[in-house]
Amino acid sequence: MLKVGDVALVYGLDADENIVFWSKGVWFGSWIEEVAEKGQCGFASGFGLGGCTMDIMKDGATEWWVQVKTSTGITGWVRAHGNFSDLCHYGED
Repeated sequence: MLKVGDVALVYGLDADENIVFWSKGVWFGSWIEEVAEKGQCGFASGFGLGGCTMDIMKDGATEWWVQVKTSTGITGWVRAHGNFSDLCHYGED
């Protein structure tokens, strides 16, 4: 359970529009409409009694990591620089 002041790293969105976080050695998700950004809750009807349940206080660095595989079958991860989204072909070898 997170408490005020804990750090949670954002990794992106899953298929159900949950923001995926990592904190204290655990992955967890929170519905995008429950998460405020710098005090601005995006859920107009006020989820629950207190509005948003989390507040992203500052943006971190964004990094793009690519899994590579050598011709001998060894796999590993490398950090890529720049935007390579037009080169992504998921599930292809």
